[in-house]
Amino acid sequence: MRGDGRLYKHPRSKFWWCAFYLRGKQIRQSTGETNEKQAEKFLKRKIREIENDKEGVKRFSHPQQERVTVNEILDDLVEHYKRRGEKGIPREVPPQMTFHLKPLREFFGTLRAMQVGSRDVEAFKSKLKADKKANATVNRSLQLLSQAYSYAVTSDPPKLNRAPKIGRYSEKGNRRRGKFSPAEAKAIFDSLPSYMADVAEFASLR
Repeated sequence: MRGDGRLYKHPRSKFWWCAFYLRGKQIRQSTGETNEKQAEKFLKRKIREIENDKEGVKRFSHPQQERVTVNEILDDLVEHYKRRGEKGIPREVPPQMTFHLKPLREFFGTLRAMQVGSRDVEAFKSKLKADKKANATVNRSLQLLSQAYSYAVTSDPPKLNRAPKIGRYSEKGNRRRGKFSPAEAKAIFDSLPSYMADVAEFASLR
């Protein structure tokens, strides 16, 4: 039956492969299993995920989405920033943006973006605080991480189907004054996708 999916052997793979349909489109992927019984269990899990998607319980994760790393979505955000220059002229990435991206790449970079959760975000925050980073400094990196996920989720087609909850620190009594010039502050403001409602918040924090 079309709704049940199917298993098949790929001529260039030792694993069983499966095929199933989501919103009228066929998806094929390796089960990663050489045992047919285990491959059947894998396929059943995928069919359940599709049912959850149809019922609005949880969006289905495409195989391609599951392979995307955090570095990839950060790269996409940087490219998005470059493309938004005036009159279509590519912009240079400001040093401040690169500075705040660095700890994200070091901590999350090679992780699969779909596997990052709120616990990972809290661990990142704790590490930066242990390194004596100010709340405002930690928040600038968190803001960029949030924007990277939002851009990935809302792109067409979506690169990811979910984003982790990314909470930020309060900056009352922790704000650094005079760190950025107006031009530098504008560069960071412009690095954020225009459709994001929290752009104003990001700008107001500087």
